[in-house]
Amino acid sequence: MTETRKVVFIGGSAYSGSTMLDMMLSNHPAGFSVGEVNALFQPFRPHHFKPQCGCGLAACNLWQEVRQAGMDRLYSKVFELHPQVKFIVDSSKAPFWIEKQARSAAAQGYEVHHLLIWKPAAAFAHSMLKRGEDNWARNWKSYYRLYYALFPQHHSVSYEALAADPAGSLEALCRLLGLAYQEGQEQFWGKQHHTLFGNDSAKIHLFDGNSAGYSSHEQELVEADSAKHRNIYQDKSYQQALPAEVSDLLRSDPEVQLISSLLEQAAPDPQKLAEAAFAKQRVLAGRLVAHLRNLAGRLLGRYVRVY
Repeated sequence: MTETRKVVFIGGSAYSGSTMLDMMLSNHPAGFSVGEVNALFQPFRPHHFKPQCGCGLAACNLWQEVRQAGMDRLYSKVFELHPQVKFIVDSSKAPFWIEKQARSAAAQGYEVHHLLIWKPAAAFAHSMLKRGEDNWARNWKSYYRLYYALFPQHHSVSYEALAADPAGSLEALCRLLGLAYQEGQEQFWGKQHHTLFGNDSAKIHLFDGNSAGYSSHEQELVEADSAKHRNIYQDKSYQQALPAEVSDLLRSDPEVQLISSLLEQAAPDPQKLAEAAFAKQRVLAGRLVAHLRNLAGRLLGRYVRVY
């Protein structure tokens, strides 16, 4: 009997640790990371139009072949090009992309899984504020409310729990996905990944600190975090660094409180999940906005960062 191939979709807000979880799971003889592959087909920033493979080899033309195959054949093309691969991890995070691709993957006979990685709202607020973005609360709540509306069946993964016990957390996730955990699998830098796009702070661990193949940007990242290079860590400085008004909002906003309580449940309570989820009309409005963003990205993203 032929083993059913799997596609694992990772959701999560920005700065949630999705790239790291993606590469941890796919650091397996049968695993393959496609990273944030949505931007290959729905580009919205200049570098999306000239994708550089995460393997670092200039001669690698994997993503050109995948793009030519088309969005609907994305996963089947990867399986075709890499026959040893039994599961693919897609950490694109964009809810409408996940919805469409999960439906397509299931129709092609693949086993589909949904993981949602998260950090506390305070950590997300800290990440946004230090980058000069003050609309953190709206962004954080909107992402999870939309995700809950589209994917009531999912498994919630705490980044902090993963970082505190990488081996134990990953072994439990592998069991959930029907995979055999490999000793040391959490050390994702042990494999040459083809991960596309994603978080630089996670991907920099793929490079040996002595490699001459660094770009100047990559070298700066390694030097800035040399003590953390090839270590799985969590930064809890957000617990002391938040402005008073942010701390007050975290304590008083009922939506933040509800979503936070749901995130802490590996399999959230369906009734509470329905309370937090966007209504159908809001989902429809979100679809329209996503469509317009995709259109703007194709037209303008080659020249400017659209969003």
